[in-house]
Amino acid sequence: MKKILLFMAFIAGILVAHAQPQGPPDTIPPGSRILAWYEGRTPCKEMATELQIPVSEQCAKRKLSLTLYVDTVTNKPTFYKMRGVGIRTGTGKWSIEKGTPTDPQAVVYRLHMGTVSLLLLKGDEQVLFVLDKDKHFLVGNAQYSYTLNRVMNKRSWDNWRNLVHRGLPF
Repeated sequence: MKKILLFMAFIAGILVAHAQPQGPPDTIPPGSRILAWYEGRTPCKEMATELQIPVSEQCAKRKLSLTLYVDTVTNKPTFYKMRGVGIRTGTGKWSIEKGTPTDPQAVVYRLHMGTVSLLLLKGDEQVLFVLDKDKHFLVGNAQYSYTLNRVMNKRSWDNWRNLVHRGLPF
């Protein structure tokens, strides 16, 4: 009987752990608030080349997560947290710029990553497009694009299989 109760407690613990919604990584620092949280999948080798990241030949995709933070008073960019970019994963400063070669009014976010930057064109509030260093669109392939989509709630596609498997709405 003890073994059955222990087994049931173990299973209940696993279910509770998987039921927790996903959220932006880490906690919000004092004086900042989350502006937006984005996720996406990009081709691996091309993104690695753009960011000067070493990758293996087997790498097909990069699963990215980006959280942008702004100052709570001024709403100016403070820093970002990025996952999925190898040695460039972590936090850093970001800034907002205007203009691309085809649209002088375009809004571009620049993530400062040491010696390189990741440039993201703001399509609208819901989507960011990855640009090359000359602010031209990067073109994806049949499986992956160079877009990051805004995560509107804490149930990200990171956890969709668990939600669907349990019969919960996604």
